[in-house]
Amino acid sequence: MSIALLTNVQDDASRKFAEEFSRVCGDFRINDHVIFYTDTYDESIDCDTSVIDSYGLWAFSGTLIFTSMVEITKFLNITSDIKFAYYPDLDNQYDPIRCLYYREKYQVHCIDDAVNSKVCRTLGNNIKVKKHENINKMLEDLA
Repeated sequence: MSIALLTNVQDDASRKFAEEFSRVCGDFRINDHVIFYTDTYDESIDCDTSVIDSYGLWAFSGTLIFTSMVEITKFLNITSDIKFAYYPDLDNQYDPIRCLYYREKYQVHCIDDAVNSKVCRTLGNNIKVKKHENINKMLEDLA
């Protein structure tokens, strides 16, 4: 099983999430995992996985967790076999209009209660949100 994370590793919260993503994938023995960065590489990232430029997505196949609806719109029409999972907890530019426009292309997975409430309130019944206790449970569900 391949699983990847697309995020901005320059942002502190996103970098910490990427590091936790890498650690949890190691704990679950998910050998085929990668982090794609959307801005520039950050050498201070502490993880045991490959961290590569987002254009590598054109060759990726598997489950992709993304943290920005604005960034993912460049990639939602990729023809390879990608299952998209939106993690809005880190989306600083949350845009419900884009979320609704692309709603057929991805699933939503939340951890934070406030984010879960915001997504459910703004998107209503148009998008199903899966609420998880922690990243471990989310990756277990996606794996």
